[in-house]
Amino acid sequence: AARMLVTRGHRLALRRLLMLLRKRGYNYRTLLLVGSGQTLQEFIRLINVHPYWGFRLAGIIDDSGRESDDTEIAGVKVVGHLG
Repeated sequence: AARMLVTRGHRLALRRLLMLLRKRGYNYRTLLLVGSGQTLQEFIRLINVHPYWGFRLAGIIDDSGRESDDTEIAGVKVVGHLG
């Protein structure tokens, strides 16, 4: 039982340390998203609502197959198109 409490304590401390680092701009992973539509917008919303997950969005490659003049989707820059 004591070992389990120590393990949980270490995990909690590590989580808090990572959250603190992320608040200060460290320990992030940069994502380039490929997608379009409502699912992409919902994913972007989730990433923005949960900054402690440690993701930053670099841009979007639109895979809708249609040419568009959209320069942003949900506030994230469209950097290219597929199709």
